[in-house]
Amino acid sequence: MEVSDAVHPTWVGADLDSWGIDHGTWSVLVHAFPDASIPVVQLSINADKPLDYHLQVGAELAPLRERGVLIVASGNVVHNLRGMDWKLTDDGYDWAQRFDEDSKTLMLTDPTEFATLDAHRDFGHAVPTPDHFIPALYLAGLAGATELPETEVLVDRYAYGSLSMTAYTIGLSCPDAAGEGGSPQPPPDLPADASNI
Repeated sequence: MEVSDAVHPTWVGADLDSWGIDHGTWSVLVHAFPDASIPVVQLSINADKPLDYHLQVGAELAPLRERGVLIVASGNVVHNLRGMDWKLTDDGYDWAQRFDEDSKTLMLTDPTEFATLDAHRDFGHAVPTPDHFIPALYLAGLAGATELPETEVLVDRYAYGSLSMTAYTIGLSCPDAAGEGGSPQPPPDLPADASNI
């Protein structure tokens, strides 16, 4: 090992020029592990790959669960910042609800078919860019590779009309928190697509 390697080790796949953990990862972990007491490996998505590729990646992650690794896929299946309406704090447009409900049905009953949602009539509105949909494909692949049907809905909410906050667990029952929480009111002069949502 050269001296420079000892001072600044290089890890395979490490992005040394980045800002660190993405806001999609941080915004989940800051609540789940506020003391930052666990090691975190963040995977990048490759939007150039077909949707089935991401399902397969999720399935290949399944053995990690047996070794005690917590896998978090963060994104929001319905994520259209340009369609946000700050007045619809805890509500979703009809198209957002249709797409989210159909997504939920597939995730809970036939997760290996999750990639077929690209043919859904509301896909274009719900998924204007793939960066928030692809993480759900990893979860669907993971759920499909799990022998027992253990997938459950953890959070079932909407925000600002064009975002779904639906979250799932695999093999982890969580207490019912219906009626708790909710979306915050943003500053009145903040454009929706300038938010960190």
